[in-house]
Amino acid sequence: MQQKIGTLRLALTFAGCFLGAGYVSGQELWQYFGAFGARGLLGLALAIVLLGGTGVLLLRLSARTGIETMDALIVRADIPWLRTAVGVLTAALLFGVVCIMAAGIGALGNQMLGLPVWLGAAIACVLIAAAAYFGLGGMVSVFTVAVPCMIVAALVIAGIRLHRAGLTAAAFAAGDTNPMLGSWATSAVNYAAYNFFATVGILAPLTRHLKKPGTAVWGTVLGCVLLLAVALGVLAALATSPESTQAPLPMLDLACRLGAAGVVYAVLLFLGMFGTSVSSLVAVLTYAGQKSARLAGHRTALLLVLTAAAFAGSLFGFGDLIGTVYPVYGYLGMAAMLLVAEHAVHARRAGNNGAATGD
Repeated sequence: MQQKIGTLRLALTFAGCFLGAGYVSGQELWQYFGAFGARGLLGLALAIVLLGGTGVLLLRLSARTGIETMDALIVRADIPWLRTAVGVLTAALLFGVVCIMAAGIGALGNQMLGLPVWLGAAIACVLIAAAAYFGLGGMVSVFTVAVPCMIVAALVIAGIRLHRAGLTAAAFAAGDTNPMLGSWATSAVNYAAYNFFATVGILAPLTRHLKKPGTAVWGTVLGCVLLLAVALGVLAALATSPESTQAPLPMLDLACRLGAAGVVYAVLLFLGMFGTSVSSLVAVLTYAGQKSARLAGHRTALLLVLTAAAFAGSLFGFGDLIGTVYPVYGYLGMAAMLLVAEHAVHARRAGNNGAATGD
């Protein structure tokens, strides 16, 4: 029997869904929150509340209905084409993540080694494809080690920077904002929505392994506290160093200004990006194989096509990809959040009616 998941394990798993390389690189947090100045902190709080609330809603819905598949949780009615559309959109988002991470590795190679961004991205795509082809599951598991280390490193670097510069140096002045995100409130909802859309399939299967019903609530709350702590640390540190926010990987730039910490942070970011990209690419390949026997029989050819497409996509740049792909899926994710909420209301009413009639 699989070990039951308690509050702490759920909290770490919940936070781990969002604490990827984009989060701790600082690029994602700054675009969504830091660029709005002090109001961005309100947006951060709103986003965390939305993530926590929808996370609990999702876990309880899965527990009430027994459904663990992402498309069936989002689309309550048994409409095959609509559920397939949801699956395809999710696969497209995962492919977008591969492009973003390849671009991130290219930016990392440029910042640390002076390599042309395209060359770093090309090398990354070859390594990602090789890992996906040979099924190097052990390499993907590096992600689960790298992310916690990145969290600790991000907090330590932020602490050192704030200690040297002083908290008063964190002025949180507003800067250039992404026109696709609109106001700080829209940005917050968009952020919560695309993260929710990307993690439905990860969180739902955990429901049957929770120790008790209350674990869903308290584990999610604790996970949100961790998310908030890391985000505040990263944003406060970057607010004291406006020049770092102009770099493709802001926290890496900040770490390099502190000396040898930059090398350690670069290695952790690479492992995090590599693990994320490999797991995402394997997920896309798996989904395609499940939906088409023909694609399953030509897995190598499909892998080569996806790798070439990922390299082409990575050339748009790490920051620009985050500023485009994530907002688009944020707006799609808003629809997913509403559909899950509707499903939850329907399931609750159905359960109450059953109890009232003695069913």
